[in-house]
Amino acid sequence: MLLWISAGILALALGLPFLAGERPERQGGMVLLAMTVIAFGGSGLFGRVYRTVDPVGLAVDLVGFAGFTILALRAPRYWPLWASSLQLLSLIAHLIRFLEVKVAPVTYAVMKTAPSYLLMACLIAGSLLQHRYSPTCAPKQR
Repeated sequence: MLLWISAGILALALGLPFLAGERPERQGGMVLLAMTVIAFGGSGLFGRVYRTVDPVGLAVDLVGFAGFTILALRAPRYWPLWASSLQLLSLIAHLIRFLEVKVAPVTYAVMKTAPSYLLMACLIAGSLLQHRYSPTCAPKQR
């Protein structure tokens, strides 16, 4: 059940920017799509790793952090700043695992994946707000 909910949120976060967003939202959707492709492709090769640094998760988070940071520097929106910050939290989780700080594997799993759901919420909210306040969606003056 949780897998279907996650898949639905991902589908919404990938589709909505292209339906309701403008260029920054579509670019954010492309960054999320790249992260998804790397995650699914890499997990087939390496599997899931929680006792050491997850190389696939690290690659996904590096791509996401770079993409959303560049987007935050170029787009006049707030949500890319939040998305970039959330990706930085995921990178810190990998750093903690690399430094071999005593953390339970489930804690590492939550620390590296939970920010991704908030990132998708930022992208969905940014797309909806942009659509609401865009000139093409504004109510007509009489």
